[in-house]
Amino acid sequence: MATGADIIDKACKKLLSGIPKLSDPLKELLPNIQSVTEGDSTEEEREDVARVLAIGFFTTQAARCLPLIAETMKALAKLPPATPPSAKIQRKWLEDINKKLRALQSKTFPELEVNVSTFYTVPEPASKISALASIVAKLPTLIADFVVMEVNLLKIKKALRK
Repeated sequence: MATGADIIDKACKKLLSGIPKLSDPLKELLPNIQSVTEGDSTEEEREDVARVLAIGFFTTQAARCLPLIAETMKALAKLPPATPPSAKIQRKWLEDINKKLRALQSKTFPELEVNVSTFYTVPEPASKISALASIVAKLPTLIADFVVMEVNLLKIKKALRK
C-alpha cells in the first residue's frame, strides 16, 4: 500500500512532466507572436505562429489541465487541512497550483481560444491584431505562473527526499 508521501511524490512527478506540455508551446510562441503583433515579423515567424496557434490549440491546452488537476487533488488529499508554517511541504503550494490549473482550464484557455477563432474568422485587420494582442498580453503572466508551479513542485520533491 502506497504511503501519503509516495502518492504526493508520484503526483508531483506527473505534474512536473505535464506542466511543460502546457508551458513550452507558450514559451515557443511568445517571441514570434509579439513580432507578428508589432508588424515587423518575417514570413517564417508568421508561419510559426500559424502552425502553433491553430484553431483548437487552447482547447487542447485546457484538456491537458484536467489530469494535472486530478494529480493535485490526489496530493492535497494526503496533506492535512492546514500545514504549519514550519512544515516542509506547504499545502498552499498545491492549492495554488490547483487554483491556477482550474482557472486555465475553465477561463483563461477558453478566452484565448476565442481570440484565436477571432484571428482566423474575422476579416478586419484591426480585429485580427487586437485578438493577437490580447493573447500576447496574457502569455508572460501564464509563463511566469508555470515557473512558480514548477518551483513549488521542486520544493515538494526536495522535501520528500529521504
